[in-house]
Amino acid sequence: MLQYITIWASENWIALASLMIACIALFYAVRGSNTSKNAADAARASDLTDLMIRAKDSLIEVDRSFHVLQRSCNQTRADWNRYTRKHVPPLSAPSATIDRTRKVERDGEVLLRNAKQRLAGIEELNTTQLARGLVEIKTAAIQIEGLVAQLEGPPNYFD
Repeated sequence: MLQYITIWASENWIALASLMIACIALFYAVRGSNTSKNAADAARASDLTDLMIRAKDSLIEVDRSFHVLQRSCNQTRADWNRYTRKHVPPLSAPSATIDRTRKVERDGEVLLRNAKQRLAGIEELNTTQLARGLVEIKTAAIQIEGLVAQLEGPPNYFD
């Protein structure tokens, strides 16, 4: 039996060599496929990590914008208090403006709270949800910064 196999192998050595080369090529193709699949997974994970970092940076930006808004509201209140102490009787009614200042500050708090809730559980979000949340958070930061422009300080009649 071994004799027949060796005779057949010596007669068909080109076919056997081609078969061996094809098997080796198939082995390396499978390895290359696995490597490319691992690289694609790593790239997806990298994109997700990048979006998470950008989202957290945007949350910090929203928080910073809200602190600027709070500081501006406190400054506006202090200006109105100084104005009413300095000008007795007040030349304009500050109560409506102070109420508007409170409303602007509450609107900023709502925007901040919504932005933080948007990315609650950030680790469980996928790439599209993170990208959408990132846009919404940046929009919230811009809206909070826009609220600062709605604050109205006291008039400078005599100063």
